[in-house]
Amino acid sequence: MRFSFIVPVYGVERYLRDCVSSLLAQQGELEVILVDDRSPDGCPALCDELARQDDRVRVIHKPRNEGLGFARNTGLAEAKGEYVIFADSDDRVSPELLAVCEPHLADAPDILAFGVRCGYENAAGETTWTEILSPERKSTAKGDPLADVFMALNEARVFPFAWNKVYRRAFLEENGLRFESTELIEDFLFNIAVFAASPSAAAIPEALYTYRRHAHETLVNKYSPAFFTLAKRKYGLEKAFLKQQNALDEANASFFAYAFLKHVISAAVRNRSERAALPVKRQKELAREMLRDPVTKQALADFRPVGAKQALIAARLAKEDASFLLALATVSGFSQQKAVGFFKKHIRK
Repeated sequence: MRFSFIVPVYGVERYLRDCVSSLLAQQGELEVILVDDRSPDGCPALCDELARQDDRVRVIHKPRNEGLGFARNTGLAEAKGEYVIFADSDDRVSPELLAVCEPHLADAPDILAFGVRCGYENAAGETTWTEILSPERKSTAKGDPLADVFMALNEARVFPFAWNKVYRRAFLEENGLRFESTELIEDFLFNIAVFAASPSAAAIPEALYTYRRHAHETLVNKYSPAFFTLAKRKYGLEKAFLKQQNALDEANASFFAYAFLKHVISAAVRNRSERAALPVKRQKELAREMLRDPVTKQALADFRPVGAKQALIAARLAKEDASFLLALATVSGFSQQKAVGFFKKHIRK
């Protein structure tokens, strides 16, 4: 078996058939493993129907819901393919996915990453805007430094995703690589562990995966008390990896400091949301705590602003101006974006 597609399934009855059809349309030897994570809708029966219609589809009905990461682990344990590809069950892949990737697997990289097409939908499910995220073409042999590939994926904003990559299954097995059960950043934690295991890696710019960004997926309804703590963990792992690669120079340090500071504002947006239901006084306390945190202080010291606006905002944050941070969060929340003017694409010098 050449390829195993692993698809966790939960609450996606509207999209599942389209997702699976896009996988089965590929040219090549493949299997599709649908992991029903105790979905409460019609997905369990639909999974069985799809398996009856095509013997390349296998279904695993989990006895209890354990979340996305553990559902992927369940699929990994059953996969037979030389390579595994993860897909979310409300997304779809390009008809040329395997055909485009296959030639780049000739040198047997442990991981091959590709570009992503992000489709932003309105409440009616219509795609109103599409963004293409394409990494620069890069490759590295086994044992060579990985910093160039790592930075190319991060600059294109596609490093954290599990579903824009082809993984060599034997490499994952040899290194015991599995998903953690955690909130929000399970894909990132998996991929940083993959890179820390020193794979051979390659990146290609072709956008071969279509990610649906649904209208309800905004910061204001994704409150998580653990968000800031997880952001600090992510930032620490990024810096540790670059240090291990002897690549934590000023430009790279500033790049990831910038990314962390975006997460500080994202945390404030979530704290201001209706779902959080936090009094303004508590929101301000949390904002002040984040700005006084040593990790935030270090990020502000490492960050090299681009332009007067970034410099002004960074200075206000460095002064622990909690009211200013809440004001930024308000603007960002209203715009339904992670970024205000300060958070346009950071240009590395």
